[in-house]
Amino acid sequence: MTDTDAGLPGRHGNALQHARVAVERGPQDACNWQHLGLTLLQLRQYDEADVAFRHAVAIDATCNVAWNCIGMLACRRQCYPEAESCFIKAIEARPDDTAALCNFASMLKLTGRVDEAAVLLAPAVDALPDDPGVQRVAAVLANYRPDLGGRDVLRQHQRFAAALEKSAGQPAPMPFRDHNSSSGPLRVGFLSPDMRRHSVAHFLLPLIRAMDRSQFTVLCYSLADVHDEITAFFQLATDGWRDSSALTDAALVSRIRSDEVDVLIDCAGLFEGARPAVLAMRAAPLQVAWLGYPSGLGLKSIYCRMLDAWSSPLGAEGDPMSGGIARVDGCFLAFDPLADDPLPQRNACQNAPVTFGCFNDSSKWNPVLLDQWGQLLHEVAGSRLLLKARALACTEMCGWVHTEFAARGIGKERLELRGFVDSQAAHRAMYGDVDIALDTFPYHGVTSTCEALWMGVPVVTLLGESHASRTGASLLHAAGHPEWVAATFEEYRGIAGSLAVDRGRLALLHAMLREPLRGSQLFDTRGFARRFELALQRIWTRAIHSSPLHEPESTHP
Repeated sequence: MTDTDAGLPGRHGNALQHARVAVERGPQDACNWQHLGLTLLQLRQYDEADVAFRHAVAIDATCNVAWNCIGMLACRRQCYPEAESCFIKAIEARPDDTAALCNFASMLKLTGRVDEAAVLLAPAVDALPDDPGVQRVAAVLANYRPDLGGRDVLRQHQRFAAALEKSAGQPAPMPFRDHNSSSGPLRVGFLSPDMRRHSVAHFLLPLIRAMDRSQFTVLCYSLADVHDEITAFFQLATDGWRDSSALTDAALVSRIRSDEVDVLIDCAGLFEGARPAVLAMRAAPLQVAWLGYPSGLGLKSIYCRMLDAWSSPLGAEGDPMSGGIARVDGCFLAFDPLADDPLPQRNACQNAPVTFGCFNDSSKWNPVLLDQWGQLLHEVAGSRLLLKARALACTEMCGWVHTEFAARGIGKERLELRGFVDSQAAHRAMYGDVDIALDTFPYHGVTSTCEALWMGVPVVTLLGESHASRTGASLLHAAGHPEWVAATFEEYRGIAGSLAVDRGRLALLHAMLREPLRGSQLFDTRGFARRFELALQRIWTRAIHSSPLHEPESTHP
């Protein structure tokens, strides 16, 4: 055993020791290397895991699990061409390898190739209606597709829900606790893999800090397997910290029930690290969704989603499979920068080209959006576009972006592409190089919009039909700038273009935008906590009287 192995906790150290012994005794057995790689992967020793998997495929090129894992690790390093090759080899070695298929589709989405991902996954979606894994990836993908309407997105989530509910079985009944003034505060649990340095923390942490402890006891069920300084803030803010990443779904359900949680609030939906099976098994008598995911999951066990009148308008046509909508007064969230960064330094030259920018994840790009960005660059003479995304650390990804814009008549000299930076201060300082931020469509930015405004950059968004394509409007109304919300792509380009030509107004916005934001609803985290609590109490009252919400969730996912 190595010194590293000796420092590992109990069963993990033992598993790794046994895997190493197996390799030593059978170095020509590909399965031994594959098992070692999987053990190292579980322990997040990614470099060693990669070496082990490569040994496995060198011995046996049909090791589909090893190829799939090499592809996953290549994605982690932003080596997307290598990842694509590995996923293809895994599928060729075993055509029914749905894990590799799903990872391949997710990688294509991540690199802005949403249409290709949909085509790749479509046969499996139809052939495997009872496979929760396939249906989950298809449902996540649906949020990013500009070719789908609200009903289509909702329908795919219902397919996922049906598969998961069939797999999870009938949940055990969970009666409401007899709750009154003498029984103490309502016990609220938050379920999330993002109680760490993550965009969700900017909305969730301030809420937990500000909730009235005379009315609510707050428990946090963290699904993250990585802890950092933000995790420590969550631990200090909560009344009960539950590190749940190593628990099975069934064990987590048991833990939540033993804590007598009245209301479980899911903050991740179907994104990476989320545990929708816990919701399907009904861990708490009342379960609601809020914040972290842009669509309803379709699960019968979720009573409602907490939105607002802008992100999900009144009068929507309902579907009983998707639960209900409970509206928080005003905006459905509030943002805390979690750091008082100074306004960024800007180019003092008034004649410098106007730079549009987007710091949203590349998975939110699509050909329809790129068409609009290309047309805007043509309409605003000399303008440039700065894109920042994790995937742009990949040289081939940058080449793909240049090719896409070249096809739209935009030369690479008018583009600036930047990858991930680990420092939050350095990340936010980059907003000094952006004059006007362009929101994505149909999946809006959330943290990126709030950050841009905080750093003095106006944001232009396009109002759509779905919750994902209405969040930007909600944020800008709460920030006091509804004039930057467009109803059509033509208006989207028009607002951005008018901001670009009025350089004096633009300079004033860069300097003065932040101060009014401090007093806006979007940055009023304490005021939001009171409004959130009122909404939660209304939901609880309706639920314990078995009253459905007046409006079931609709085609607005």
